[in-house]
Amino acid sequence: NTIKKILLNSTGEYLAAYDSIGNIYVWNALSHDAIFKYQCDIIPETIAFMDKDSIIVTFEHRIEVYNIQSGKLMWGYDVPDELLREDSVYCAANCVYFNVGSGQVVRLSAKDGSVKDTFTLIDDLFLKDVELLTVSADGKKLAYADSQFNYNGDSLIHIYDIETGKD
Repeated sequence: NTIKKILLNSTGEYLAAYDSIGNIYVWNALSHDAIFKYQCDIIPETIAFMDKDSIIVTFEHRIEVYNIQSGKLMWGYDVPDELLREDSVYCAANCVYFNVGSGQVVRLSAKDGSVKDTFTLIDDLFLKDVELLTVSADGKKLAYADSQFNYNGDSLIHIYDIETGKD
């Protein structure tokens, strides 16, 4: 099977990977012991470490978070209407952020997956949307490029302050 993605957690303690048929693996990077294995019914879009003890698995319309040690599903969130953008799920300040398109970013509680906020970053969606989203480590700022069409090919980069709601 072809490996689709590999990553280390922030401490370098765990190595994770997923393959082309939906197997997800996590190993202890020092001992090489297999810690977690899960066969998804649907092939994931991507995986990411939420923190040192849990891994996020994203699908086109769903986010799932698993405890690495127990292998148990901690929570899942179904994304209504829109597709999750590839590599658009970020963890910061005990929250999970993701771009759902339509100019919106959703913030979930990392603890239970409940919706904390939805931010509308772009109101006028005529030929533009949020692209290349990233989140500051403290969870106070969102940075993104807009995909507004223009003839010179330039994109604008924005920094949105969550506390003030200003771009």
